[in-house]
Amino acid sequence: MSYDIYLSYSGRATHLLCPKKYWFAYECEEKFPRDPRNTLFGTVQGKVFEWFYVRTAWADPDPVKTTMSFVEPAMRWTFEHEKWDPDQDPALVASIREGVSDLIPSTIDVIRSNRLISPATRCEYNLQVDCAHDGYDFLIRLGGRADFLHVFPTGNWIIDGKASSYREKYVDVEQVIWYGVQHYLKFHVAPARLGFLYYRFPKDPLQWVDFNEDSIRDSLKTTFETAKKIRLKMFDPTPSFECKRCDFRPRCPEGQQFLADRSLGQGRSRITDSSFDFDRV
Repeated sequence: MSYDIYLSYSGRATHLLCPKKYWFAYECEEKFPRDPRNTLFGTVQGKVFEWFYVRTAWADPDPVKTTMSFVEPAMRWTFEHEKWDPDQDPALVASIREGVSDLIPSTIDVIRSNRLISPATRCEYNLQVDCAHDGYDFLIRLGGRADFLHVFPTGNWIIDGKASSYREKYVDVEQVIWYGVQHYLKFHVAPARLGFLYYRFPKDPLQWVDFNEDSIRDSLKTTFETAKKIRLKMFDPTPSFECKRCDFRPRCPEGQQFLADRSLGQGRSRITDSSFDFDRV
């Protein structure tokens, strides 16, 4: 049986944030020119350690030296993949080269000390799976790729690599739980561990995510409820301060009005009477 709707984690997150933003991005498929410079470092770092596993550099006599040899080809791959001309910003290119190279020894130490190595480790692993749910009359194809799937006899570990200089600023725990749902549906068993690997923080590199049967059940329920609203064409806006960063703000009167109202209210109070009592705090 073919699936009725495709949904990625980013699609679900977008609809939960603002259904109208989902409508612009996924229904209208509107695209905006994107400056990739903020993500180039992370892409290069991820590609280097993808090859670290795929090319079994971890088994070499000098894994650091071998992994260092991946930096230049990973940079070329990234620039071509992102369709970005490195001649635009030589200083950035040099910074990426230096930064990734500097992190290789410490990242390999983290991998070794935390036993993040298995002969069956898989990178950019496609966890796409079709699923049904009691109470819903449609089939969803869940899209998503895990950065690293470590396969152990005691259970699999799913690790999402993060290269931001802000340790937990761009971390979304629900994203790795989404991967856990996919793993459960695909292999009929939950992963043993879910977590994040912070490349830039070798002194505190791992964050494990607490999850259980309820987490997986709730995530899947949220996914089907979101898909149901999408199929019913429920795309009403839910303006918030996130509108400031929305690419579609120029075409969204609700978001513009929300921000205008908030701007008028900044710096002064409109409250003329209040029953607030400090003694109750």
